[in-house]
Formats: sequence, structure tokens, C-alpha cells
Amino acid sequence: MSKLEAYFAKNFLNKFNVKYVYEYEASDIGRFYDFAIVAVAEGTKCVLEEKNGVISLSQKRNYIRPILIIEVDGSYYHSDPRIVKESEMNLMQKRNKVIDEYKDDWCRVHHIPILRVWEYDIYNNPKLVMKQIKDALNGLETSD
Repeated sequence: MSKLEAYFAKNFLNKFNVKYVYEYEASDIGRFYDFAIVAVAEGTKCVLEEKNGVISLSQKRNYIRPILIIEVDGSYYHSDPRIVKESEMNLMQKRNKVIDEYKDDWCRVHHIPILRVWEYDIYNNPKLVMKQIKDALNGLETSD
């Protein structure tokens, strides 16, 4: 759990009153996503859990169906092009880029939209981040 993810949950996701899983596991590829906005069948009793100060739905229940994945990408670790030039990426950054592409591919295969939000924007342009989330959520409503 990063401080950035906790900050994002508190200052962005929780303001939209959506149901989400923190650290959503795509078990078939052994990878975790920061957040999965989920659809829960009406009348289903939700089970909450706390992970490092973030209270979210427990993924251990079978009612979870992700409808949007959100990744909160740190500027350094995920090589925000505004901060890190591709030609200057270190091995860790290159590895993370490959993993991010792998995770994006998993979402495409499963027809789950993914929203990647940069750390820089979270701290420096919160209005943009709120708009990105709102637009992504509105896109879900019109795609059904």
C-alpha cells in the first residue's frame, strides 16, 4: 500500500460513492490492480475489509464483477513521460512498463476498461483527475 493509493481513495474515489475493491487480484495472471470499481447484485450483502487504512469491499466474496480498473501510477516508478525520458529509464522502470502493458492487455481481453491516473495529476491537477474518473464512470453507464 502506498501513501499515494490511500490519498487517492480518500480524496477521489470515496467522493464518487462507488463500490470498489482495493488491491484487486487478477488471479489468472498473478497480478494486482490498485482499484476495481465493481458491480454488485442488488440485495447482496457486502463484506468490507480494511487494508492499510483503505476500507473497501472484500474480494473474497463471489459477488465481485469488475466494471472498471483504476491504476494509480507513481511518476518515478511508472515513468511519467513528463518526468522520465524513455531513453533514460532504468531497469526497474522498464520492467514496470512491461508489467503495465501486460496488465492493460489483461483488461482488454476481459473487456474491462482501465483508467491510469498519474501521481503528478493527483497532486497538481485534481480537477483533471476528478473529470477523468467522472468520464470513465459515465462511460460505463452508456455502454450497457
